[in-house]
Amino acid sequence: MIMKTTRYLFLVLLTTLIGMGAKAQQRNVLQVPDVTMQTGSAQLPVSIENTDEIVGVQFDLTLPQGITAEQVGTMSSRGDGHSVTVSRLGSGAYRVLLHSPQNRPLRGQSGVVMYLPVNIPSSIEEGSEHPLTVSNAVLGKATGENVLTEALTGKIRIAKQPDLTVKNIGCGKQTFGPDDRIVCSWQVENIGELPTGGGWSEQVSFVSEDGTLSKLIATTHYDDILDASG
Repeated sequence: MIMKTTRYLFLVLLTTLIGMGAKAQQRNVLQVPDVTMQTGSAQLPVSIENTDEIVGVQFDLTLPQGITAEQVGTMSSRGDGHSVTVSRLGSGAYRVLLHSPQNRPLRGQSGVVMYLPVNIPSSIEEGSEHPLTVSNAVLGKATGENVLTEALTGKIRIAKQPDLTVKNIGCGKQTFGPDDRIVCSWQVENIGELPTGGGWSEQVSFVSEDGTLSKLIATTHYDDILDASG
């Protein structure tokens, strides 16, 4: 009798542990990650990592002061007939709704689900960081159950514009006179965080040692893009 009782208790304990393990493995995470953006129009990504089949998403997003959102978002390839709408709530807060008229689940189990179009004014300081806030988040199954396990938010960092600097300047002579031929070389580096857009120009000048005299001798325009290294 004692052996039977012990076995019964062991089976109950084992079943309980298996149930707890299955629950611990459930992971349905909504994330608005850290992003670096330039001023003007930009796309804010929203990612979901899910172990359950998710058919609908809703959350309230509070944007930093001065940054605004458009009313319609864009689905990634994880969508299957889903659409994204954005409604303004006031005080920088927006309600984001992703839904499927046919209650179809999102494709895949990780990665970007949607992009929210935002507008960043030029008055925001380059290099500044602005936290994002998500609240009232729902990751819904076809049954209507909210299976969200975690909501993570990052920040928007305003990228520094292209910033060109000249380095490694070298000349064959330190002093020269009239009719002398001089061979000079230099490198131009973009230490900003964005590549040059519609080309860039450089001006070459001779400057006296004390800096009181300067003579512009050439201006050259380049159509190629200078990638950022900052």
